[in-house]
Amino acid sequence: MASPSTESTLTHKGTIAVLLAAFAAGIFLRIWYYAGDVSLFFDECALAINVQHRSYAALSQQLSYDQAAPLGFLYILKALTGVLGFSGHALRLVPLICGLFAIGLFYLLTRQILSGWALVAANVLMCLNQTAISYCAQTKQYSLELMVAVIMLLLSRPLFDPDCRPKVFWINAVVLGLLPWFSFTAVFVLAGISLALVLGEIWNPREGGWRRIAEALLLFGVLFVPIYFFSMRPGMGNSVLRTMWTLQYFPIHDLSEAPRWLIRKVHEVSALTLTKGLWSIAAAIGIAFGLVATILRRNLLIVAAAGGALACFGATVLQRYPFTDRFLLFLVPAFILLLTTGYQWLSEMLPGNIRLGSDLIACAALLWCFVAALRTYIVPPPLLDEPLKALQFVRAHWQAGDRMYATPHASPCVIYYESRPGWPDWHPVLNVVAVDGAEHAPSTLSVPVLPGRDWLVVSRSDWEKRGESVPVTEYFDGRGTPLARKDENWTTVTLFQMH
Repeated sequence: MASPSTESTLTHKGTIAVLLAAFAAGIFLRIWYYAGDVSLFFDECALAINVQHRSYAALSQQLSYDQAAPLGFLYILKALTGVLGFSGHALRLVPLICGLFAIGLFYLLTRQILSGWALVAANVLMCLNQTAISYCAQTKQYSLELMVAVIMLLLSRPLFDPDCRPKVFWINAVVLGLLPWFSFTAVFVLAGISLALVLGEIWNPREGGWRRIAEALLLFGVLFVPIYFFSMRPGMGNSVLRTMWTLQYFPIHDLSEAPRWLIRKVHEVSALTLTKGLWSIAAAIGIAFGLVATILRRNLLIVAAAGGALACFGATVLQRYPFTDRFLLFLVPAFILLLTTGYQWLSEMLPGNIRLGSDLIACAALLWCFVAALRTYIVPPPLLDEPLKALQFVRAHWQAGDRMYATPHASPCVIYYESRPGWPDWHPVLNVVAVDGAEHAPSTLSVPVLPGRDWLVVSRSDWEKRGESVPVTEYFDGRGTPLARKDENWTTVTLFQMH
């Protein structure tokens, strides 16, 4: 029979081995997906065009094609692409770097508050989080927001220490107040940190504590003013984005829908943390127990993380921030910390045989996350849409005298790829729309259509019941003869012989 010291050594080696395997898998999947170099989809092309054609000053204004991104992210992207160019790999390099750093920084965070297999489980969940992997290879700010959230939690820990030196306290507070330049959602994390500071003073009063907290909150407020006006306000003023987000807001105007909305959001949060299916139920239970354990143990760092989720939910109730999917990626560290803390707390209260069963279920959940991530991201990489393949089809069949028409959602993709080296000078007609007549039949087009061969590029949108592409396509169908067609995921090109 093995001695306790031998069992401890074997357990320690086992945790290190699993941790290293998780880091290796997480890093590999992120780099593999990035190296796949799939098409830039609508949002990526639109953001790239804004960055390429606007000055640094103009990036602080409302962006074209209904885009919104933190000013710090846009500046980093513009500086980097000014050196490396606007290839897909260059545009996605910042999200990849942020995703890789988020793994390492999350380990530094978790080893301060977790140990043993709870530490392993938390890092496995972060390394294999499918949403985090996906946004490592997309020219959007969400991977940066995830990294910033972890950095903020790391910086906040000294602030909760009664013996924290004033110099460290104020340096960390200033950095925390400046990070919202790089992340819209950093405001919610900052609100959670502020809540933890207040609760910490209530639970353990200290001399001069309230004065220091008041000064820190005032500092956060002062630093936030320019961030709001130059970075956040342009995006918040976009009516199209607000319309898109309406269904994700808390139904404050129809409370009868609130229970159904809450159930749906609990499922989304659980799936974002652990994966979909029955495991999301286990995640929801673990997060709930983790919240109770955090309050009972008065762990201010996890309180700060959970407070960020509470602040985000408050913004959703006020109809200011959508509570769904990629917009919650910054909360993944908070949900993982709550889940692992809840499981650890629950496991400590269970008798031996039941605890063994719960450990086996936990191992099965982590193994499922590993298999699901590999299955999703190894071969082939998942695609949002493929405008590149559709446009390559046009290039292969292009003839002198052809014309190209692009609907508004397809226009950024056409502009981006047309400006890449090796593409013909098409002079496309952009932002083409049709006006509905009686019974929604398209009656006129925003530009004239002449006899000849016309290519129509359409990018479909899943949030529109009758999207822009429907009447435009019907208009061409009613006045021309389709000669060729290429359907890709979310993108279609059709060659018409117009009469």
